[in-house]
Amino acid sequence: MVMEKIDDFIKKIANKVGSVFKPEIELQEGVDNVHSKVIEFQDMGRHKFHLRILKDGSAILIVDAQFVVYLNHTAMIYIHQFLDGKTLEQIKEFFAEHYYVEPHRVENDYREIMDKIATLIQVEDGTPINELGFKIKGQTVNDFPFRADLAITYRNGKHESCFEARSKDMEELKTDEMKKILDKLWKLGVPNIVFVGGEPSEREDLMELIDYSEKKGFVTGLVTNGVKFSDEDLVKEAINKGLDHVQLTLHSHDENFHNKVVGSSTWRKTVEAVKNFEGADIFFIVRITLAEYNKQKIIDTVKWLHEDLHVNEIAINALINFPDGVRYKHGVPKIEIENLLARLFSLADELGINIRFYAPNQYLITNAIEVGLGPKQGSAGVTSITIEPNGDVIPSLAYLKSVGNILKDDWHDIWYSRLFKNIRKSEYTLPNVEEADLLTICGGGTPLDLD
Repeated sequence: MVMEKIDDFIKKIANKVGSVFKPEIELQEGVDNVHSKVIEFQDMGRHKFHLRILKDGSAILIVDAQFVVYLNHTAMIYIHQFLDGKTLEQIKEFFAEHYYVEPHRVENDYREIMDKIATLIQVEDGTPINELGFKIKGQTVNDFPFRADLAITYRNGKHESCFEARSKDMEELKTDEMKKILDKLWKLGVPNIVFVGGEPSEREDLMELIDYSEKKGFVTGLVTNGVKFSDEDLVKEAINKGLDHVQLTLHSHDENFHNKVVGSSTWRKTVEAVKNFEGADIFFIVRITLAEYNKQKIIDTVKWLHEDLHVNEIAINALINFPDGVRYKHGVPKIEIENLLARLFSLADELGINIRFYAPNQYLITNAIEVGLGPKQGSAGVTSITIEPNGDVIPSLAYLKSVGNILKDDWHDIWYSRLFKNIRKSEYTLPNVEEADLLTICGGGTPLDLD
């Protein structure tokens, strides 16, 4: 993980400087703590830098919505100066004035930081911020999540929708109200917004909201079925408006099978959208929902995505079927998921592609480390939240229990609600899970395990 790669390096920089800084960067409420710019970086073209300064003077740096770097106060100053357009000579003068450190040492440290960032930019399988889903040892909970999934609608066109009943009972907020949500999230410090649904492109104001999100300074993402993005011009418009990363759902390489699953003959449009996004300058990933009805075909679908559509980033999202009962009608039993994952990761190595898996669970059932995933935890209520079309805040689209309304209720009451605190403390874990050493890594899975 990126954070692990730079941890020792950042400590080294801090030890080198080793003196008391005279603060000139005022840590105020709101946007003064945020610096978001698209700038030329070395000889590597234009890249998007998002620096969020925290209350203690440390910071979170997000680059191209692909990796997250935690910066201590000293490293934050270097990056802040860089984003402020300062030359190396000006940065050396700044440190000479405020630190007891020689100019040549500042230059060495600065170049080393820039080289580290350059290396991370060039990593082809860089991790998007929305995958940051596990706790770091010793890390305290921030006063805000790193990502907010904004479900701007539960409508899904002619497609089968998991939220059809909920959509009928829920009034959607208007455009100005959605912008007020973005304003509040920005002021809180949230760096990453992902527009989700339903199908977000069902709202006519999607492009306006993407544009507003970009102008605020958010790293902006989208989860879509891709149907409307079969129009290449719409893809270009979304990117020009400031869209940074996209996740597109496709159920199968088999046209008839995909159409049967979604309840609409739209496979060809979805495939066209895959081609449009894959050929564009944007981080793009295809998501396949793993279920009983496609578990036998998923290997062939992954091969087809890579060989025919040149997709190298694939996410597997599993419908969870719990050992003691069926939660979802088409859920795959967890014991089978582990076997499938082993085959999928073996295939990924063979093809040279990157496969991610989303469905946090207790490692006593499916051990993500053993199948090659590394440490994984659920992000809901820890580093991410979901906001429903009416403004209600829920842990995720898989856990539809409101803890308050983002526009009506106090943020502190929402973020430190009983449900969210229970999730962070893993208080929902089964008694025997507490005996497992893996509890500190998997976090006990998800509270859905007990529902």
